[in-house]
Amino acid sequence: SIDGPGNGTIYYTLDGTDPRTPASAAVVTEHVLVPELFTKRAIMPVDNSLANTWFGIDFDDSSWAEGELGAGYDSTNGRYIEIIDPNFNFSDQTNSSKTETIYMRMDFEVDDPSLFDTLILKVRYDDGFVAYLNGIEIIRDQAGGSPGTPLGYDATASSSHTDSQAEVFQSFLVSEKANLLKKGNNVLAIHGLNVSAGSSDFLIDASLIASEGIGGGNGGLSDTAITYDGSIKLTGPETMVRARAFSGNEWSALTEAVFLTDVDPAGPQNLVISKIHYRPSPPTDTEIEAGHNDRNDFEYIELMNIGEKSIDLRGMIFDKGIDFDFNEGNSLVIESGKRALIIENDDAFEHRFGNGLPVLGKFANNTNLSNGGERILLLATDGSSIRDFEYDDDSPWPETADGKGYALVLRNPESNPDHKLPENWQPSSILGGNPGAEIPTTGFDDWQVSNFSKAELENIDISGPGANPDGDLFTNLEEFLSGNAPKSFDPSDALLDIKVESTGPDEDPGESAFLKLRINKDARSSLDWKVLGSSDGSNWEDAMKFLEFSDTEDLGNGNELIRYRIKPQQTEKKLFFRIQTRP
Repeated sequence: SIDGPGNGTIYYTLDGTDPRTPASAAVVTEHVLVPELFTKRAIMPVDNSLANTWFGIDFDDSSWAEGELGAGYDSTNGRYIEIIDPNFNFSDQTNSSKTETIYMRMDFEVDDPSLFDTLILKVRYDDGFVAYLNGIEIIRDQAGGSPGTPLGYDATASSSHTDSQAEVFQSFLVSEKANLLKKGNNVLAIHGLNVSAGSSDFLIDASLIASEGIGGGNGGLSDTAITYDGSIKLTGPETMVRARAFSGNEWSALTEAVFLTDVDPAGPQNLVISKIHYRPSPPTDTEIEAGHNDRNDFEYIELMNIGEKSIDLRGMIFDKGIDFDFNEGNSLVIESGKRALIIENDDAFEHRFGNGLPVLGKFANNTNLSNGGERILLLATDGSSIRDFEYDDDSPWPETADGKGYALVLRNPESNPDHKLPENWQPSSILGGNPGAEIPTTGFDDWQVSNFSKAELENIDISGPGANPDGDLFTNLEEFLSGNAPKSFDPSDALLDIKVESTGPDEDPGESAFLKLRINKDARSSLDWKVLGSSDGSNWEDAMKFLEFSDTEDLGNGNELIRYRIKPQQTEKKLFFRIQTRP
């Protein structure tokens, strides 16, 4: 429901537009009251003697340390060191058995506080804070206690704030507290909180920005505006509702909210990382002329919803590999079966791949994907891991994804394969990896059309999946899987082969038995198949009990050779292997 003035009419839109059309443009002037680089005073308190007075406007902080950056501590090579003022590095005051907090004060001048229409507090914090303006609390985040009640010198944050979130200023709209500003001297005070005793790092910093809007007409009613009658019909899994009230000849301020309906929380059961384009091909001459001369500008990560319902992305973050906060994304859901992209550079990506693709947003904090491989960590709202794995640019990981223009693609993403296993990844079959969509492959139906006449296609004893028209050991499904011709008998054709070979340079020296599979790449992705193993030839089970992945060799013509090392057996004297296929 929408609440508004009793004598006004509420109008709303569902397409993201403003229900009011502007009659004339407004001029907005920004006033930076407390810049990010600004004279500050800070102290790490040791008791509660200042707990109720330190944030007051008349408090004497002249004995506190003075600096211009943030306050806290981190290891010598920690990511906070560059944004902590040397005078505010309190690492020598930490105690592993106690929780530390920091008091920070900033004095600033205001000429005419009546000009300001909005007030924004920006804070960098690890892990929580309480903010005061002229002695009155204006906001707290990830801080316990009751609003308006000061916290003790050893209070803790209510939850953790990741490093990637903490090192970026977060904005908080506190316009309703702008009336606390006064002409002349003002004081912004911040109580920084850490989540626990013995924490390895701590950070607090703040700035304050006000703005004034000048001019602008009342505006008219948008063509897409809907009169509110007490209910709103939400038309999809994600709907942006924007509303204003109109009373007399005045419009209210714009109010907006996003509503999600019939969604599941994102988790390892419904969300996969389907593509990683970590080292794109170099820019072309045309791309260089357009200003995109760095191949990293074309990087992306693709996500896919493999669940039956739309998934809720709120609260998710990428914490390793790249930085990205899904709360800041262009959408808060991925619909069932759909894909979404996080990219390095908007302009470069659109120049190479086109517009209209499902882009959630850009890599944050100047992060990008490592060319040599790295850990990728995707966290859910509750901090649990959705995906945590490390890709590589060396075998057994696909090497052609490293700089030759091909993306790293998760095989059969709908089956939710283990991201940690290199055999579950392949290079894309087309340059760039077709971001935002499935990579086209040849399925069994297409293969049938390419290999059989119209009359043969009508005869399942010739062209059907279980038929064997050339009389060899392969059904048509197995011919498709192995990349062989279905009507040409070749006694040398083999889908499975076992050989004793020398182990590779990265393995223990000596010889091992290897199971080799000749596989068609398209069939590998489109067929339901698996290798089965047995110790007696009668009772079959998943062969991975007996095997470990070794490497993949590209044979050309759309085929590849997969090698599995047969694990040393303690009790089994014989092993049997076969392929199980389904269309």
